[in-house]
Amino acid sequence: MEPAAPASAPSTPPMAMGGISATLLRYIEARGLLLSIETQEALQILLRVVIFTILGSIIALTGWLLLTAGLAALIIEQTGWSPLKAIFILAGAQLVLALICFLVALARIKSALWFADSINELQKDRTWLANQTKKS
Repeated sequence: MEPAAPASAPSTPPMAMGGISATLLRYIEARGLLLSIETQEALQILLRVVIFTILGSIIALTGWLLLTAGLAALIIEQTGWSPLKAIFILAGAQLVLALICFLVALARIKSALWFADSINELQKDRTWLANQTKKS
């Protein structure tokens, strides 16, 4: 009968990795973890932008259908303009509102700090590496 394995078996393999490769693996693991966290943050920002874009589109379409019809009838009745003139003026106003919604979404995309921590860490790594190469 074979003896049972000890309860506290060593967690490292019989052949321990060299110092450089272990350091490299820890470095890659840390960067991968940071990248996964920032990817989740980027997806949340992107989801918000998509939601605002969809809401802006729905508002523009709803406004186009309801407000234009109601205001066109009101303008035609109050001013005596032709229906075509009133509809074109109101359509232009609705397109301006839709453009504003699009510009807000675009500004959110441009102002987002995409992967800022990863870029910052990589910049620090480059600086450190440049200092190491100057020493040798």
